[in-house]
Amino acid sequence: YVRQCTMSFRVLLAVFVAATAADELVVKQYEGPRMCEAKDKVKKGDQLGMHYTGTIDKTSKTGTPGKQFDSSRTRGQPFSTKIGVGQVIKGWDEGLIGLCKGAKATLVIPPEMGYGANGAGGDIPGGATLNFDVEVMTVEAGPVETNLFVEVS
Repeated sequence: YVRQCTMSFRVLLAVFVAATAADELVVKQYEGPRMCEAKDKVKKGDQLGMHYTGTIDKTSKTGTPGKQFDSSRTRGQPFSTKIGVGQVIKGWDEGLIGLCKGAKATLVIPPEMGYGANGAGGDIPGGATLNFDVEVMTVEAGPVETNLFVEVS
């Protein structure tokens, strides 16, 4: 009986770990610098130039796994955005922080950090887990925030 309970617990634990992992942002850098000067490391508020290719992830419960829905490379021009301030999906705002200029990485983004239950357009269904292959091309420091309390003193 104890052996059966232990086995059942292990199965439930494995299912829980797999389900939890599928609901979290996963960033895997596969090329480029991992260490860099502070000015070349992506921080909240930085202006970022990057190439990306977006596909439906192989773990997605909706959509066609592997189907490409967007790519800056196809357009031949890097995408530019400010990071960490809500201009892009949460998975980018959080997943690109800490990467260095020149880094190439994949971001597996759960629906809650992507386009959620509604999806986006006809190519990204609601509930889709997304996969972005990204390359950080440029990192420019965002404006320095003024501490008004120090300015007043």
